[in-house]
Amino acid sequence: MYLVSIYLCQVFNNEEKRTMNLLNIEKMYHKFKFLIPENLLYSSDYFKLKSLLQKYDQGDLTDNYLDELLKDHLIYCIRFVPYYREAINLKENELSNLSGKDLLSLFPFITKEDVNQSPSKFISTKYNDNKLMHSSSGGSSGVGIQVWYNKSFTDIERAFFDHEWGKFNFNFRTSRILRFGSDALKQADEPPCEVIGRKLTCSPYHFNEKWLPIIVEKADEFNPECLHGYPSLVFEYLKYLKENQLQLPKSLKSCLLASEPLLDYQLKMVQEFFGDKFSVNYGLTERNVIGFSQMKNNVLSYNLSPLYAYTENYKTEVGDEIVGTSLWNKVMPLVRYRTKDYGKIIGNKISNLEGRSQDFLITRDGESIPGMTVAIDKFIWNYFNDIQIVQSEKGQISFSMVPKENQMTLQNEVIDKFLISQNKKWGCFFDISIEVVDFIELTSSGKKRLIISHL
Repeated sequence: MYLVSIYLCQVFNNEEKRTMNLLNIEKMYHKFKFLIPENLLYSSDYFKLKSLLQKYDQGDLTDNYLDELLKDHLIYCIRFVPYYREAINLKENELSNLSGKDLLSLFPFITKEDVNQSPSKFISTKYNDNKLMHSSSGGSSGVGIQVWYNKSFTDIERAFFDHEWGKFNFNFRTSRILRFGSDALKQADEPPCEVIGRKLTCSPYHFNEKWLPIIVEKADEFNPECLHGYPSLVFEYLKYLKENQLQLPKSLKSCLLASEPLLDYQLKMVQEFFGDKFSVNYGLTERNVIGFSQMKNNVLSYNLSPLYAYTENYKTEVGDEIVGTSLWNKVMPLVRYRTKDYGKIIGNKISNLEGRSQDFLITRDGESIPGMTVAIDKFIWNYFNDIQIVQSEKGQISFSMVPKENQMTLQNEVIDKFLISQNKKWGCFFDISIEVVDFIELTSSGKKRLIISHL
C-alpha cells in the first residue's frame, strides 16, 4: 500500500498531493486502482501463477511436476506446522523417498472441528499472526471457522480468478463491475448502491420490490461490463427485468457467480439472459478447493484446478465427501480437509455437486436427498418472491413462501397448484406443507439459504 500511495502521489498534481493523507488513501486506491501497474499491486507469486496456469492450459505441466508441488508443500507442513509435525513421524531421508501422493496418504483426514479445537497448531511457525489476514465462515453448518493467510496467498488466489474469468473479459482491477455481494451491505433505510472505483456495489438486503427499481436504474447508468454476484441475488435482478420487460445494460456482456450453490431454476434464468457467457465459481472459506463451471450437453459440472489444490473423496454414509489440500496457503495449510460438500471427483471434475451436508433432506425411510435437486415450478415466480425449504422432522418438509403484494388474491389457488406439483415429485419421500411468510431471513453476509434443516 505504501508503494501504491507513492505512485498515486506522482500521478496527481501538487494540490492533490497536499490534501492526500492516510484517511483517504484507501478511497483513492479503489477509485484509481485501474491506473496502477500490476507490479505495484501484486506480489511476484501472482505472476508466477498466471504463467503456470497458461502452461497448464497448454498441456506443458506434467503429472510429475504437480506431484512434486504437492510433495514440497507436504514436507513444508511437516517441518513448520505443529499439528502435522506431531502427526507424521518421518525422518528427512524418508520424506525424500516418497512421492507426493504416497506422502499425502500418511496424513490424517481433518474436519472443521479438529481445526477449531486447536487452531494455533495449524498455523506455521514461520509466521507471526499479528501480520496476517483472516476470513471467517458464517457457520452455515452450525460451526464457523477462521482461516489465516497472507497477502501473497490472496494474490495467488486472484491469479486463478483473473485467469479463468479473464476468458469472459473479467478483471478485478480494470473491469467495470456490477457487484451483488457481502462487500456491499447497507442498512435497510440506506440507499442500496454505491460506486467504488470501477465497481457499482448493491446491498444484498435491498433486493426487494421497494429497491429493485433503483438498483436497475443505477446499473443502467453505470454501464457495467460484468455482473459478479451471489446466484440468489442475480436471479432476483434478472427476474425483475423479465417481469417488467426490461433489458440488461447494453454494456453488460458476462455473468460471474460465486459464494452460493447455483440452483437449477437460477441457472435457467441466467442462461435466458446471458446464454453461455457465464461462469460459476466453486470454493470455500477454508480456501482448500477451487473450481469453475463447465456447461456441456446442458449439464453443469465443475473443473477443479490441480494447481490450486489436491482433491479427493472421502466415503461417508451420505455420499462422496469432497476433500481438499491447498497447495499455496503457507500460513495455515489445511491438508486432507473434509469440506462437508458432496460430489464424486473424477479426473479433477465434479459432475454432480450435491451441496453441503446440512443441505440434504431426510426422507421417511431415513435416506438423504440433496436439497439442491428440489425443482421449483417455474410458474410460482409469477406469484411469490422467495421460497425456502425447512425440515424439522424426518420425512416432513415445509415450503416457506413470500407472496408478491399484487398477487394476494390468487394466493390459495396458486398454493394448491404448487402443492399438487410438489407432491407428485416428492410425495413418496415427504409429507409436504406450505407456510406463507412475510420474509425470509438472510445470513449475516447477505446470502440466501434454500434449505434450513433442524435435524
